[in-house]
Amino acid sequence: MVFLGLVSIALTFLLASRLFGEKIGLLTSLLLAVSPFHLLYSQQLRPYIFLMCLLLVSLLLLVEYLHNKKTLCLIFLVVVSWMAFYSHVFAAFFVTAEFLMLLMIAFLKIVPLRIKHILVAGTVTALGWLFWLPIF
Repeated sequence: MVFLGLVSIALTFLLASRLFGEKIGLLTSLLLAVSPFHLLYSQQLRPYIFLMCLLLVSLLLLVEYLHNKKTLCLIFLVVVSWMAFYSHVFAAFFVTAEFLMLLMIAFLKIVPLRIKHILVAGTVTALGWLFWLPIF
């Protein structure tokens, strides 16, 4: 699981440098690399660091979709969201917030997005989570 800790540092750098520039990306990855909680969870055989990597990938896909508006990014976002949810149930809150944010951006026309594609992706993501319903 230490490997996933290293991957999460690289993903944090990619996300922060995509949003704020390379200097902020380096600072963010440095802060994550020396974080005691990150070091602790990177060494445990628990799904927390795997969840962190998946949620960072979903954020990268979300930012990429907002910049390029490619439907392929939404498809990968749905798949990564399923993987995150099946690794830990609390991913549902994060992914729901991502899709609500996408809908809000589309409705307020901050960035011109296709609402139909976002609704279909959100619905497919929710349908993928229905397999957990009998467990509860």
